[in-house]
Amino acid sequence: MTDMMTTIIIGVMTALVISAFAYIFAKIKGIRKEEDAIRKGLKALLRDRVIQIYNYYSSKNCIPIYARENVESLHSEYKALGGNGTIEGLVNRLMLLPTEKPNDADFESRDVV
Repeated sequence: MTDMMTTIIIGVMTALVISAFAYIFAKIKGIRKEEDAIRKGLKALLRDRVIQIYNYYSSKNCIPIYARENVESLHSEYKALGGNGTIEGLVNRLMLLPTEKPNDADFESRDVV
């Protein structure tokens, strides 16, 4: 009778341990999926922001220093999140723009893009 009880207890404990591991694995998988979605969403927002800045300042044919530094920061974080070189060309073109536009008072108004 004791051997049968021991066998049952071991069987139940094994089932509980396996169930606990399966639950933990499922939770970890769910967390990773969520983190991946957050990473992709953040990367898309950074990419979109660089594109907006590019469209705005390329039409002005110049970019102020604060905006250039902002683009560098956005691009750096975009790449750190696994962003590909799609926006690399836009960033390179922005970096080639002059930082001042002669005789243009509106340029220094620090318009928010």
